[in-house]
Amino acid sequence: MLEMLQAAAGHRVLEIGTGSGYNAALLAVIVGDSGIIVTVEIEPELLAQAKRSLQDAGICNVEALLADGAKVLKGSDLFDRIVVTTGAQEVAEVWCSQLVEGGRLVVPVVDETGLGLIKLFERVQDQLLEIAATPCGFLPMRHGSPN
Repeated sequence: MLEMLQAAAGHRVLEIGTGSGYNAALLAVIVGDSGIIVTVEIEPELLAQAKRSLQDAGICNVEALLADGAKVLKGSDLFDRIVVTTGAQEVAEVWCSQLVEGGRLVVPVVDETGLGLIKLFERVQDQLLEIAATPCGFLPMRHGSPN
């Protein structure tokens, strides 16, 4: 998924599904000190552990937030890249609106069993153009208001 994303130095990246924080740490290294990772997690306990792990690893360019990744991230600038690290049953409309023109979105689109396709999109003229897809299996995305 990171290869499909093609994040680079200086990019602003939105990660949906912080989990352990491992993927956010990888992205932080890829974008370097001039980039930033904003990662969102819906489970408070997972987010707290990820924040501790990122801090312990000395990762400074990650902002970890408690939020539902399928909703608009308030007060945020546009992102060069968005990666969804949990299985979504559909591509949320808000993801296109949070990408810069030419930005990339990588998202596993799965059914209720978690089987589906990792899809790569590029934002072109305010629309998401599907560029590639590869089979996958993912834990389906959870929704709701974080506590």
